[in-house]
Amino acid sequence: MNKLLEKAGASSLQNNALYPAMLAGDLLSNAFYYSFIGAGNKKYLIYRGIAFDTAAGIGAIRLTGPLNLNDAPVTRTEKTKAMIVAYYLISGW
Repeated sequence: MNKLLEKAGASSLQNNALYPAMLAGDLLSNAFYYSFIGAGNKKYLIYRGIAFDTAAGIGAIRLTGPLNLNDAPVTRTEKTKAMIVAYYLISGW
């Protein structure tokens, strides 16, 4: 978040201001992402849901490294990876 703010020319957030801003950003981005599931032809709603949820689960596993996040909790074992993807898939229902 602070890196993005600095690139935009704004000052970085500190301690107590950082968490609410990150939480708000997370909620807004997830709402935006998942709202696309309902867009388009209702005939393919289930398929879009499956595709988006699976993509989110795979992204949770594959993007931790490139985003410089701690990937230990989600890449511990193959079973853990499968459970992460299943969690995203099931939570979309």
